[in-house]
Amino acid sequence: MYHFRLSLLVIFFFTVSLRASELSIPSITKLMNEARETWEVPGVYVVIVTKDKILYTQGCGTQTLGKNIPITEKTLFPIASCSKAFITTLIGQLVDEEKMHWDDRVQKHLKNFRLSDKNANELVSIRDLLCHRTGVASHDLIWYRAKWKMPEMIERAGKLPLSRPFRQDLQYQTVLFSAAGLAAAEVTGEPWPELLKRKLLSPLELNDTFTHPDLAPKENRCSGHMLNEKDELIPTDWYIAPDLDPACSLHSSPRDIAKWLQFFLNQGEYQGKRLISEQSLAEIFTPQIVIRPEGVTRDLAPESNLLSYGLGWVIQDYRGKLIYAHAGLIDGFRVQFTLLPKEGYGIAVFANKHDTRLPLALSCTLTDHLLKLEPKKWNSYYIELIERAELEQKIQRRRLEQRRQGIKPTFDLSEYVGKYANPAYGIGTIKLMKDHLYWEWGNFGGELKHWEGDIFELQHPDRRVNGSLLGFQIEKGKILSVRWGDTGIFQKE
Repeated sequence: MYHFRLSLLVIFFFTVSLRASELSIPSITKLMNEARETWEVPGVYVVIVTKDKILYTQGCGTQTLGKNIPITEKTLFPIASCSKAFITTLIGQLVDEEKMHWDDRVQKHLKNFRLSDKNANELVSIRDLLCHRTGVASHDLIWYRAKWKMPEMIERAGKLPLSRPFRQDLQYQTVLFSAAGLAAAEVTGEPWPELLKRKLLSPLELNDTFTHPDLAPKENRCSGHMLNEKDELIPTDWYIAPDLDPACSLHSSPRDIAKWLQFFLNQGEYQGKRLISEQSLAEIFTPQIVIRPEGVTRDLAPESNLLSYGLGWVIQDYRGKLIYAHAGLIDGFRVQFTLLPKEGYGIAVFANKHDTRLPLALSCTLTDHLLKLEPKKWNSYYIELIERAELEQKIQRRRLEQRRQGIKPTFDLSEYVGKYANPAYGIGTIKLMKDHLYWEWGNFGGELKHWEGDIFELQHPDRRVNGSLLGFQIEKGKILSVRWGDTGIFQKE
């Protein structure tokens, strides 16, 4: 789960500045190919635009490993969390129409919305949801591969305890962000996918942008790629959410994203028609909460001094330049969109390999090249960063493995069998299968390998949960609960 959370922290970066006449197409193509080879990514696509021109649009590699299928401007990618900018823009349009306001209490539009903290529940606004400052941590398993529809996801997320004080720190929270999208639908009485299509996708002529993968033509879909249990890179199916998710379910093409970036560079206008006011657009790109430049965040943004989150975008500096950016990560893919409002440039990088840092490294490389700055070996920098993180994980793992393996469970395995309940996550079940325990929750299930005493390790093919520990709390000869990794405590029923 560490990799998943780390991945979800990578939501920003980069800059570019040059005159269109100075753009070196061969040089950029060379840098793109070098990055693809270095990161061993099957396929990459890069878009660079100004407000009125597409300066660069080209790909390399293949849509599917083992097949010679080029990636084109019409190839469809899931853009994951880059969907968030579409929702904030949609809400900005509704603010212009005075149908809702950034600081409306969420419960004004979603009557059943609740947060577990009393004070936060009374104060939480649409703005709070859109800039991730509710105090509720990510808890990605509330939405990732969950079986619930969006209303139930939101209800469950509302039962999670605050891990940080309300409005104090950025806590990236996808489900609560989605609640803002459902609030927009409630305001208009129109499902958010139809509302989005009517107010943004159709006016911008984004004909390759879809709110659900099932709507995307199969012949244009790019394949994602992930490592299997043998560390072999293989194609993977598109992630299919149980419901349309305003925060992360859009799929689009480089051609459409070029228009999307130009829309912002033109201050909310498309072909002379204004779709959102400059005032609402300015609010979207106004810092709402500080992102502390420490730990992983500092390492990922070494050229930035100030970072903040606006409404669906990260706002930061890069060598004195202002940029707006966001990343998207989902099974088999990572994308990165960047705007340079002062210089008037937009960049998009698409990659069809899971959790790769290629979009980050390539964007930095392109930035230095286009700005004519002294080049930095960004590929090497981020590879070294990953290797260091992996080494730290191995060290932590070795420490964990210095456990007292000889300490047996307190009870016979049959005593651990039963149902365990968590207010947000619901029911988890422990079964006895032959000579071992088996943990089952939602769409995740796996063998529990004895670790030490009353602690067991989950064996699961999904790397996000594989190796997570379940520790049982026992008092007065009775099993009270089990804690599963970072999800929380499940009380035995």
